[in-house]
Amino acid sequence: MAAVLAGGNIDMYLLGQIVDKGLAATGRLLKVSVLLPDRPGAFKEIVDEVTSGGANIVEVIHDRLSSGISAGSAGVTLNLETQGREQSERLIASLRSKGVSFRLLS
Repeated sequence: MAAVLAGGNIDMYLLGQIVDKGLAATGRLLKVSVLLPDRPGAFKEIVDEVTSGGANIVEVIHDRLSSGISAGSAGVTLNLETQGREQSERLIASLRSKGVSFRLLS
């Protein structure tokens, strides 16, 4: 038995989820929550750090209003695509060495 794929029976949302799960399983998709000071240039510093290591920013969620975020701070969730586990580990080590306050979400 084989599945026939044609334009009419492909669920693009499901296909996207399958691809994302595959990327995550191979260490190529990294989700990081960062707490930043809410000041001009703070986000750019994180973007520069992430991209200098070769990671691709796939999605950004910026949050100043959630109850767990204090005044003067901003929470940023970054969905990143990397070349694999080694690059992800180097990025994590780089963020730690810079003193960046972050949490791994995946």
